Amino acid sequence: MYNVIDVRQSYLQNLIGQVLAQMGHPRESENFVHFSYEMVALTPACVREMGLKLEPGEEGKPYIEVSGRKGRAVKADDLISMLNEKSLREVRSRHPELAEGEALKLARAIAVAALRYFMVKFSLNTVIAFDFKEALNFEGDSGPYLQYTVVRLNSILKKAAPADTQAAEAASGLDLLDDKEKEIYWELVLHLSLLETQVEFALAEHELSSLAAYAYGLCQKFNHYYHLYPVLAEKDPRVRALRLGLVLLFKNQAEKLLSVLGIEIPERM
Repeated sequence: MYNVIDVRQSYLQNLIGQVLAQMGHPRESENFVHFSYEMVALTPACVREMGLKLEPGEEGKPYIEVSGRKGRAVKADDLISMLNEKSLREVRSRHPELAEGEALKLARAIAVAALRYFMVKFSLNTVIAFDFKEALNFEGDSGPYLQYTVVRLNSILKKAAPADTQAAEAASGLDLLDDKEKEIYWELVLHLSLLETQVEFALAEHELSSLAAYAYGLCQKFNHYYHLYPVLAEKDPRVRALRLGLVLLFKNQAEKLLSVLGIEIPERM
C-alpha cells in the first residue's frame, strides 16, 4: 500500500506502520509505504497568473505556499484549464492552419505532459514551485521538450525512403563513422540500454525524479547528435542507414519511457 502524502505527515504515517506491526500484522506493516514528497507551492509569477494576490514582500520569494486561510486555495481543474489555454495559444501560433478540434487535442496533450513531468522532475525532498512558463517550455527541462524530441524522430522516419528504412534495420559496422561520431553513437546506445535499470531504480528508491532526469538527458543527447550529424541529408547510404538505425532504436526506447511517465506523443509540435 502506497500512501501519497507530503513529508509533513511523516510522523503519523510511521506511527501507522508501527501500530500495524504491534497489532500482529508484520507483513502489512512492511508493505505500508509512505510515498512522501515536499510541499507543492507556486512561484510569484504563477500566483499572479492564477489571479491571486501577493502580500507585501512576497514578490522576491522563490515560492509562495498555497494557503486556504490566506485565500490561496488552488483547484487542480483551474490549474489544468489555464495550462490548456496557454498551450492552445502556443499551438495556434505555431500551426494557425489546424482545425479547432485538432488544435484543442494537441494543446491538451501538451498541457498534460507539462504538468505530469513537472510534478515528477523534482526530488522528493525538494519544494515543487509550480511555474507555467517553466512547465510549458518547449526547449528546456519539460514534458513538451520530450514530446518535441520524439515528434522529431517520427518526422525523420516518415520522410525516409522505404529502402533506407529497410537498410537501417540491418545496418552494422560503425567503422564507417569518424571517431567523434562513433563515440557519441555508442554513448547514446549505452544510455538507451539502461531504460529497464532506470525504471527499476526509480521504483525501488521511490524516486521518480531519476526517471525524469534520465528522459531529459536522453533527449538532450539525441538532439545534440542530430545537430552534428543530420540523417536524411547524409549522402553515403551506408552511413545514412547507420544513423537511421539509431533513430529507430531511440524511438522504440523513448516511446516506452514516455509511456511510463504518462506522456502522450502527439502528431506534431
